Amino acid sequence: VFNSHIGYDIDLAEQMEKRWRKPRFEHLAELGVLDSKTTFVHMNLIRDVEVDPILRSGTNSVWCPFAYASRSTVLRSPTRLPEMKRKGATVALGTDSARQSSAGDAGFLAFVMSAEVGTGLVAEEVLEMQTLGGARAAGLDGVIGSIEVGKRADIVVRSSRYAENAPGIDPAHQLIAVAHGGTADTVLVNGRVVMRD
Repeated sequence: VFNSHIGYDIDLAEQMEKRWRKPRFEHLAELGVLDSKTTFVHMNLIRDVEVDPILRSGTNSVWCPFAYASRSTVLRSPTRLPEMKRKGATVALGTDSARQSSAGDAGFLAFVMSAEVGTGLVAEEVLEMQTLGGARAAGLDGVIGSIEVGKRADIVVRSSRYAENAPGIDPAHQLIAVAHGGTADTVLVNGRVVMRD
């Protein structure tokens, strides 16, 4: 299992390319580093020639949308992670730092920023990034990430008492766009209620 931050800073990414005399993920593929047990956080810079090696290898990505926006990276290099998700890559969402944003904000930010770069993700895709994507990136998709027989029952129930959770016509959209941390009513971890009301 290999996990590392790569591509957080565009200037550093370009320095790596200069040193290696080729795009980073092309170089890492040649070294045998890319595979399904490899997870890279950020990946704010993906060149055209790197798309296929990343997809073929099954390398996981964790996108931290707030960190991406806070560095003005979008002005220099639009993220390709929504595109990579659409092409079948495992993309999870993260915060990178507790001081940047809460876990509940990452989905909303990804939802908005994916449209900004021209690959608007629908709410269901973002929800999958938050659940199965996160579980796959952590190597735990056999245990968590979806509600299935034999998996841990890790569930958050949102309250319908809050105006932002009404009218309930499009629950996936509401979960991503407006039902953030404050709307959590009940939380189960491995089937045990750990928070109520």
